[in-house]
Amino acid sequence: MTAFPCLDIPSSNPEIAMQNSAANTLAVSLCPEEAVCYLARIYTTIVLFDPPAIVRDYQGRILIHSLGFPDEPEVAHLCQRIMGEFGFSEQSFPAYALQGLATVTEVFQYNATSFTADWEEHGYKESYYSHQVEADAKGREIWGVRLDATYFLSEPVYDVIPPMHVESNSFWFPQNTSQLESFQLALQRDVTLTR
Repeated sequence: MTAFPCLDIPSSNPEIAMQNSAANTLAVSLCPEEAVCYLARIYTTIVLFDPPAIVRDYQGRILIHSLGFPDEPEVAHLCQRIMGEFGFSEQSFPAYALQGLATVTEVFQYNATSFTADWEEHGYKESYYSHQVEADAKGREIWGVRLDATYFLSEPVYDVIPPMHVESNSFWFPQNTSQLESFQLALQRDVTLTR
């Protein structure tokens, strides 16, 4: 996971400061119904396996990115139902878009007891070990990324294609100029909303 080259220039120039900020901001890609549930604050903790050090040490703003809609009919129906409960459709909550922002307040490792006790925060009711088996990750460490201050952007940033091999629950930095510009646009909307 390599960040877009960031200029190490003092931040007195607002454009350069925004570019530096965007280059050092993580995004997390989620399937659409999960993105809605995190942005709507139904769940506050993203669960992942063996995160790299850059994720374990990260704190600050994070962009919520939606992946494509499922093709399998049963899963697609469930996704549409969940989206509909929040008033969204594939048109109003498009795939491959930056949909919102959150603040990472804590990244921590679960154990069997804490994973079970935290189920309302992450939504997984099965045990720590059952979750490992179900995710085909037996023996791997389970971590949580706690989010706070989540909200939807007033308008998504469209057509944000993530790096290759990104799947749901993948964290990434902008890798090219197009992604960097999209991150900047989302963060500018963040600055506007938080003033």
